[in-house]
Amino acid sequence: MRGRLGYLVTPNVLLYGTGGIAFQNFSNSITCETSFTDPLCGPTPIPLLTTATNSTTRTGWTAGVGIDAKIFANWMLRAEYRYSDFGTWSNSLVLVSPGVSVVTVATDLKLNTHIGMIGIAYRFGGPVVARY
Repeated sequence: MRGRLGYLVTPNVLLYGTGGIAFQNFSNSITCETSFTDPLCGPTPIPLLTTATNSTTRTGWTAGVGIDAKIFANWMLRAEYRYSDFGTWSNSLVLVSPGVSVVTVATDLKLNTHIGMIGIAYRFGGPVVARY
């Protein structure tokens, strides 16, 4: 959810700022090969892969800038950049290699996104003309 506040530079070009609340799902995973070459997961003569995954949906904030330009009749060209920040996600991933080891890996991930978009839009309808 976000709002936009803009300024009409010309009758056909709108510059705006946008901001609000953002929601994003993130996943974090780790894979170990339980062989002699992987020091974290412990050695076993037979290479086995073990994977652990955590996911979360985070709430954060977003802010950005954009431009909408009328290019022909009801057609518009638009571009927007947005930055979103979701804070730091601290979590633990538990890797279990049957008969070999149990390893817990703690992570602190700084979650943010940079999004750039361009597009073309069509505005349906036209101006309302009052008739008396």
